[in-house]
Amino acid sequence: MALPDRLVGWLTPYLAGRPVTHGLAEGLRGLILDGRLLPEVRLPSERALAEALGLSRATVTSAFDVLRGEGLLRSRPGDGTRIVLPSHRPYADPDGVARRGDAIDLTAAVLPAGDAVDEAMRHAAFQLSPFLTGAGVHPSGLDELRAVIADRYTRRGLPTTGEQVLITSGALHGWNLLLGAVASPGAHILVEQPTYPSVVDAVLAHRLRPLPLPVDEDGWDVSQLSSNRAALAHLTFDGHNPTGRWASDAERGAVLAALPRSTLVVCDETLVDFPHQAVTGTPTAALTGRTVVTLGSMSKTFWPGLRVGWIRGPVGLVSRIAAVRTGVDLGPAVVGQLAARHLLDRADQLLPARRRVVAARRSALLEALDTADWPHQRPGGGLSVWVDLGGISSTDLARLAPEHGVRVTPGPRFTVTGTHDRHLRLPFVLPPATLADAVRRLSEAATRAGRARRPSRQAPYSSWVV
Repeated sequence: MALPDRLVGWLTPYLAGRPVTHGLAEGLRGLILDGRLLPEVRLPSERALAEALGLSRATVTSAFDVLRGEGLLRSRPGDGTRIVLPSHRPYADPDGVARRGDAIDLTAAVLPAGDAVDEAMRHAAFQLSPFLTGAGVHPSGLDELRAVIADRYTRRGLPTTGEQVLITSGALHGWNLLLGAVASPGAHILVEQPTYPSVVDAVLAHRLRPLPLPVDEDGWDVSQLSSNRAALAHLTFDGHNPTGRWASDAERGAVLAALPRSTLVVCDETLVDFPHQAVTGTPTAALTGRTVVTLGSMSKTFWPGLRVGWIRGPVGLVSRIAAVRTGVDLGPAVVGQLAARHLLDRADQLLPARRRVVAARRSALLEALDTADWPHQRPGGGLSVWVDLGGISSTDLARLAPEHGVRVTPGPRFTVTGTHDRHLRLPFVLPPATLADAVRRLSEAATRAGRARRPSRQAPYSSWVV
């Protein structure tokens, strides 16, 4: 479907029951701020958009003028009108650097590093000297770290050797390496919906076609997978991001059974260290006879700044990825790997305290949500709650929330199809009092967003969705 046709479907609900110029500007603003219109995308001309929507050109010009004044559109002779990503966009700040006053940041589901990471980095600095006589380049990762990770899998019931582990700069880096090594351009890739946004971003960046697998309060919906021929499937059974679902062994088996044997299954265990219920802890790869590649990371368990993750899989595939990666990078920094090894050596001692912190913050957020009467799925694991906003648009809420001192990411950002505008991910990684204050502020913003009583705006699949 061409962009003008998609815009008609997206914008038409905004044009009824209000001044048309205001409605058109509001609709375009929402599409920009929830990521359905990407930065630098060229919009149809004012005349073409007016004809497509059945409006006067003057109306479209006036709406564009409003958005140009807000810094959301840029028009230049010969270049048309393009989308501009505003510097204050609350959920377009992946490293969390931008802040507005004392705004509470609920866009990142990551814990502070803590003293253990500080101590590990100091220890790594002392261990670095022997490596300084060489090139410091290890495309497969330090053998010492690979062995520690392999031992952790073996103790969980999945016999693993160091040769089956490839060290990466995080789980997302591992996902990108897998896509580059296994999938051909144009191939279909099965991804959960909702899912962590960068999973879909990576698929699109590799010129692949994401296919959504619905995940809801009933779990993973495999009813439409009979004709699926995806090259890879990205699955997060352990603390699904953003819903917090934790799949039982039976659920995992049902999903894997529904996938063709030709589909390479990739299980992302980034949040595996934070179950909120009794679990077996057995990796999915140990529950099936088919090939399953596992992604792991230090980012959620300890600190994203370490930039250390890994791929666990068959030796042949791991060797293939290691060969391919040298055209992209030569492996993570040695000092980060040394720190990761130090932390993993002590993980059994460090994790209980980490989990107690998460449990207290989870309880505080759930209590605040119950008080605010916001429906939500109680997470079985992970670091976030998936909130049902009812008749409120999360896109509108995300736009209004900074005015109340909170930053959130709207539901459509977690989807392939631009849907889930009535859902919101709320991480429980901040102190309990801060989380309670955040929900209070969001409730105030939600009251304003609810007054607009927006119709549901569901976007069809397109490459414009990120």
